[in-house]
Amino acid sequence: EFELRLFIFPKWSDNKEGLSIFILSFKSSVWNARLFKNAWLPKQSQEISLKSDELDSLWKELHKNNVLTIPLAQTLVDKKGEILIDQLQNDNYSISYTFELLTKDAYRSYGYKCPLEFSRKYDYIPTFKNVSNIVQIILQICKIKDMSC
Repeated sequence: EFELRLFIFPKWSDNKEGLSIFILSFKSSVWNARLFKNAWLPKQSQEISLKSDELDSLWKELHKNNVLTIPLAQTLVDKKGEILIDQLQNDNYSISYTFELLTKDAYRSYGYKCPLEFSRKYDYIPTFKNVSNIVQIILQICKIKDMSC
């Protein structure tokens, strides 16, 4: 049994969208996925079921992009060996993504802000490209267009 959760925190300046939560689970040899749009806005919250026939290939793509082993953003360093401080700065104009990976015996969490932008800025750090790919793959299967940087 396994569960992957992706929390999509919209730009603070965007008052049209609330938090969205994507959940991919594997239980009893069956994949299941759900999307909760505007999850923190009870009157606007909606659950969207996703096609289960695409979930095995979705997982393979996520796994190919190292979804299980992405390092914490705080540990990434530039070519000089310095921690990328700007990744951690508070920015009200960026979309943030937090991943949670859960099993019966383990829990792991990591978050990234605007991975597509950082994958361009630091194209020599493959982690940003992997995180950007993971986000884009999930947004594509959820048919979400306006939630990437």
